[in-house]
Amino acid sequence: RTVGLLKRLHLLNEVVQGGVSRYEVADPERRHDHLVCEHCGKAVQIPTRFLDDLRERLVAEAGFDLHVEHSALSGLCADCRQDVAHSHSGHGHAPDPERHHERPRSG
Repeated sequence: RTVGLLKRLHLLNEVVQGGVSRYEVADPERRHDHLVCEHCGKAVQIPTRFLDDLRERLVAEAGFDLHVEHSALSGLCADCRQDVAHSHSGHGHAPDPERHHERPRSG
């Protein structure tokens, strides 16, 4: 219950990776977003400015003011994209989650 309250108060951010929740203290001075690989679970922080254009376009074109204190966008990282492309061409193998050694940065 405490975690839920801290999230509602925007004091704690939840990042879900591979079905596992991680939490980080919300710091409005250091806002950032995450890109999370759907295949290997690797998470990479990106500066908020990468999504600022999207937020501005949503207001201008759809009249929608997006209020996101923290976001995690999912897709495929460069390694998994390359592995998938190779496996579809018959020249590679399925991505190996163990070979991804980069760990998400906290905070």
